[in-house]
Amino acid sequence: MHLSLSDLLSRGDDLRRAASTALLSVILVACGSEAQPGFPEPPKIETLAELQVALGEAGALVSAAPNASAPNLSVQSQGLLVGSVAVQVYEYRSVVERRSVSDTIRAGGYLVSGKPVDWPARPNIWATGQLIVVYPGVDGGTMLLLSGLLGDPLTLEAPAVDEPYPPAVLAAIGAAAALAGVGPEQVQVLDYEPREWPDGCLGLPGPDEMCTEAIVMGWIVRLNLGGNPIVFRVDEFGAELRQE
Repeated sequence: MHLSLSDLLSRGDDLRRAASTALLSVILVACGSEAQPGFPEPPKIETLAELQVALGEAGALVSAAPNASAPNLSVQSQGLLVGSVAVQVYEYRSVVERRSVSDTIRAGGYLVSGKPVDWPARPNIWATGQLIVVYPGVDGGTMLLLSGLLGDPLTLEAPAVDEPYPPAVLAAIGAAAALAGVGPEQVQVLDYEPREWPDGCLGLPGPDEMCTEAIVMGWIVRLNLGGNPIVFRVDEFGAELRQE
């Protein structure tokens, strides 16, 4: 389907108006709650049907979109077009089941249940009731609209801090790049955590290898290279490194 420039601008205006309406509603409800202690909060969005109703009431045009595959999220998605922007909604049987997945989301949405997810663009992920809502994109109107209805996304980034990686993480990046024969800039750091390893072999001795028995302070470093997860055990300074 061919869309003229005026059509695109009109759709963008519709989405921005919907986002503004949703945000204004949240502000008015908040102000009203402050003025009237004990006033009930608006119903929380729990299900896909409630989300569709809330989007419509906010002024957004909602229709079906193709479903997207994200096996780490455990259930089949339901694609929605919010205006002209595709959003994926994952509905679980209960809040507990949803939390068992949403609580594992790490590294800005690129790591779920300990496994990397290759989104088509930077993911914005919300969790509410029985739903996980994913918008992989950067359209400000869409993010404002969904945040106005669902709250802050799980993937909301903290202010950037100019802080270098520990030496152990740099060593893991270099090792992964060397193994794959690529530059270090192609290695993505998913997360890293301090650990105590039980011996000088970092708990991963080779056949017939003799290991010192003292506890070794270090890190576990999880990386992503071309969609493939790589996990390293590293000592504190990056001198000893073992791949899991």
